[in-house]
Amino acid sequence: MEKVLSITGLIEDKKRQKQITNNQNKFDAVQRLLQCGSCRFKCAMCGRNAEEVDPTDLERKRRSEFKLCESCGAEFEDYIKISEKKGKPHDIFWHNTQWLEMWSCWVSYQRSLNNFRKSFNVKQLPDNGCR
Repeated sequence: MEKVLSITGLIEDKKRQKQITNNQNKFDAVQRLLQCGSCRFKCAMCGRNAEEVDPTDLERKRRSEFKLCESCGAEFEDYIKISEKKGKPHDIFWHNTQWLEMWSCWVSYQRSLNNFRKSFNVKQLPDNGCR
């Protein structure tokens, strides 16, 4: 029984390959989004090269839900403190309502992107991102 092929699985694979071929431009866009959006070598916010988080820095490691450079990481930590009401909202002049909204939307976008990346259908795509 181990040598019996699943015809349904083969048909589904062929169907997915045909969809990819027919929609190559769209597939390329999704593939770039998944690969470049999760690159472990660059900051998820600004795109600059990002250093690995020091494993001994427990506070930064705890806050490292996203791959951020040092500058963006500091801004993100300010956002977390202010949004959790543990910091003053206007310590720095650009930390205004629009700044809070920008970070809130960015965090939602990143989480949505991660959820999409983890979805079953995306896992069926060939080469679905850098690891």
